[in-house]
Amino acid sequence: MPLQKNSILNNIKTYSKTLVVIVLISLLTTFAVNFFFVFDNLAPGGLTGIALVLSQIINLPIEYMVLCITIPLLILGSLRLGASFGIKTLSISLLTSLMMRFVPKVNILYSVRTFSPMLAFALSALIAGVLIGLSISISINNKASTGGTDLLEALIKSFFHCDLPTAKVIAIIDSIIIILTGLINYNIAVSLWSFISLQIIVKTIEKTT
Repeated sequence: MPLQKNSILNNIKTYSKTLVVIVLISLLTTFAVNFFFVFDNLAPGGLTGIALVLSQIINLPIEYMVLCITIPLLILGSLRLGASFGIKTLSISLLTSLMMRFVPKVNILYSVRTFSPMLAFALSALIAGVLIGLSISISINNKASTGGTDLLEALIKSFFHCDLPTAKVIAIIDSIIIILTGLINYNIAVSLWSFISLQIIVKTIEKTT
């Protein structure tokens, strides 16, 4: 009985830790998008970056667009990287989409934007970049993904057995996405700040994984 009780307690601790991690990752991503990226139209790569751009083009809410892009990759990730990875990534993706839907979009840099749009871009790129970088780092450290570029990176490394550091693979993928989204938006300034935000994301990942 004591062994069984200890086993149950350990399972509860493990599940509780996993739940906290999932909620934290989802919150970080939601804050980055709903408080910063949506107001500056920044798309620093990632599946969320693609979703931000596509949601503007076809007028579909970003949270639905994220799901449309992520679900096929989630299925492939579960088959290729294991059920635990897939379940955690699915949970993060679903919760993030729900939070993006129900957490108010708050323009917390409104006063900054009124007198210095350039400073607002810089702060948005910096703060949101750190938030996204932390969310990706936490997911990697817990053998999961946010359902974004880190999921695509994990699949690429799994299929092609490349030994490149995670941050570098993400940087390559996201750079391509930024170029494509820049061509769609015809906005050099947004693309430039998106690149800056990407560099912050990559540096954050390198420092915290």
